[in-house]
Amino acid sequence: MRPVVYLAHPAGAPTREEHAANLARARRWFRWVAEQDYPVVADWILYCEAWDDFDPALRARGLSHDDAQIRVCGEVWLVGGRVSFGMARAIETATAHGIPVRDLTHLGDEPPEAP
Repeated sequence: MRPVVYLAHPAGAPTREEHAANLARARRWFRWVAEQDYPVVADWILYCEAWDDFDPALRARGLSHDDAQIRVCGEVWLVGGRVSFGMARAIETATAHGIPVRDLTHLGDEPPEAP
């Protein structure tokens, strides 16, 4: 059985338009991981849409919820071309709990095309 993957992708951005573009890319990565037949968790996408990610208190709360999700996943996958602040925190949480981290940022901003 494949491990449940916690998907970590850059979300934060200086403008709401760039933030929305990041979330759209994250959803494409979510689909790509699911199509690899891995169960995938990316609760932060919903938090970013439900809460104002530009509100520091809500962002901190969301990050603490992410920590809880990471602790019950089998692996953390880093995607999206770079490691953001939130992703660095995901790495720290995973490492502290012995959860493997797979760095796929070298694949770029967008998920690979289907064969």
